[in-house]
Amino acid sequence: MLYHFTYQVRLPGRTVDEFPVAGRVTMHGYLGVNLFFMISGFVIVWTARDRRTSEFVTSRIARLYPEYWISVIISAAAFASVGLSDATFAKIAANLTMVPQLLGQEYVDGVYWTLFVELKFYFLLWLLSVGRQMSRVESWIYLWLAASAYAFLADAPHFLRSATIYPYAPLFIAGCVFFLIRVEGLTIVRAIAILVCLGLASIHVGQMMPGMVRQTDINATTALESRLIIVALFVLFSFIALRKSVVVPLGSFVAQLGMLTYPLYLLHNAGKALFLMPLASSGRYLALACAIVFSLALAALLAIVVERYWRRPFLQALNRFIVRPRPEHTQLRV
Repeated sequence: MLYHFTYQVRLPGRTVDEFPVAGRVTMHGYLGVNLFFMISGFVIVWTARDRRTSEFVTSRIARLYPEYWISVIISAAAFASVGLSDATFAKIAANLTMVPQLLGQEYVDGVYWTLFVELKFYFLLWLLSVGRQMSRVESWIYLWLAASAYAFLADAPHFLRSATIYPYAPLFIAGCVFFLIRVEGLTIVRAIAILVCLGLASIHVGQMMPGMVRQTDINATTALESRLIIVALFVLFSFIALRKSVVVPLGSFVAQLGMLTYPLYLLHNAGKALFLMPLASSGRYLALACAIVFSLALAALLAIVVERYWRRPFLQALNRFIVRPRPEHTQLRV
């Protein structure tokens, strides 16, 4: 959010940064995407390992789509109200699928591109689940890592890069391996896999930076900073994976904040469009504060509404249509 609010923001007709001091720090906020993919690798393998295929599918649909559908409508309305984009029926309808580019439409909000990458990761795990290969997930992860390394280091064909989720695969794979270390312990093979992922992720940062940071801000110092942040993420995950218990200060409060991360990701640019851009010329810090407060409040409202009133009945409806009843002897198990 701060990356988009304080670094990627210039008023129409202006060539200067509105928040040059903050932007010098938040320019690296695009690496939040890398953190997001590492978290996904960790928790989605955790989710998929002990679930049937249909249960995995319904849990992912129920987790992603309800908040996303509401956010598409809100974001489309917000951007259209200030003239930043159109809100045609075809565009909104295509966005509701989460893969509008496959239907010839652009995303309502450009940040939603990460969801397509996430869906590709889900699809790979779905294939393993359908093929009854989740018990061999570690072997498949290493095969995936080898194919990804080839995609990075050689002129791999497009289909292989797409199939291996190039160039984000090392982030997902690292998260998966960190989960295996967490539940089964550290081995030499797992340690080597983590180091390979770190090396590939560092290469990826160099490739990613020109598309996320203005050319004038790319130099040896900022490039080093971005790679050090990646190293810090791997160190953090190592700490989580190797510690049997992790005490989080204000744990329940942090958990509540964690509930806001997905809706905040989906909606923060609506706050930017409605408050930051229109008000920054008259008072940039007040505009920034209003945009942040609005985005957090809207994300909290969406999280509360979906969690309390929508997700459970939506999941129950999905289960009726998708999940087959368990055999009678398994229904009696606690």
